[in-house]
Amino acid sequence: MKSDAIQRRRAGREGFTITEVLAAALSASVLAIAMGSILYFSYSALRRNTERISLQRDATLAHDMISRAGQGSAPGEVSVASGSVIFATNAFRSTRMRFVQSGNNLLYYANADGGSPKTIINGRLTSFQVAVAGSRLMLRLAVTGSGETLIYSNSITMRN
Repeated sequence: MKSDAIQRRRAGREGFTITEVLAAALSASVLAIAMGSILYFSYSALRRNTERISLQRDATLAHDMISRAGQGSAPGEVSVASGSVIFATNAFRSTRMRFVQSGNNLLYYANADGGSPKTIINGRLTSFQVAVAGSRLMLRLAVTGSGETLIYSNSITMRN
């Protein structure tokens, strides 16, 4: 008889109470929300960083291409107009190239007289300014993406 009473008491204690189940569910919910938040903010940061790297890569490529063309040109071989620059042909160089701002894009023409352009900066160009001052080529590019603006500015010495 004593063992029957012990077994009945133990039978009543098997399983979890509703309070224990609710506490476990609440703990699991808090953990799931915390993990979801961490994943969301990590993904957002990754996406912003990826866009920033792409923005920097495009602006650096354009800046370097124009800088190299300017270093290889004499002041008389550079023609600057609003939103474009042409590095012209002379007796020693057979290359004519042109960089043109078209809306928010920066286009590169390997042949300034025609041909199809290559888009160097696509949809993120805010400002493109080029000026010639003596034997210096002044260059300023501004690109915008992911809520920030990057400005690349340089003064390039052209050849004599």
